[in-house]
Amino acid sequence: MDNMYQLTEEELKHNQYHIDKLADAHEADDEEAAAYHRSQIYHAPDALMASKILSGAQWIRDRKLNTMLADRKFGHGWLDR
Repeated sequence: MDNMYQLTEEELKHNQYHIDKLADAHEADDEEAAAYHRSQIYHAPDALMASKILSGAQWIRDRKLNTMLADRKFGHGWLDR
């Protein structure tokens, strides 16, 4: 992954926190908390692009996935192109 899309130490800590909380939410069968923590994770741009190709842009929107890194890599509006 290009350096521009790599996470800072702070962002990595942020991701790990939400990944841990997501696991806890799944274990507790708390879909509301799981959805929240899933939406807070910084997802890899190429993984989001693959999700868009395989499942469509609406799938990403419905899950409120964080597209910050993909927006940087592919440009604003990539999800609609």
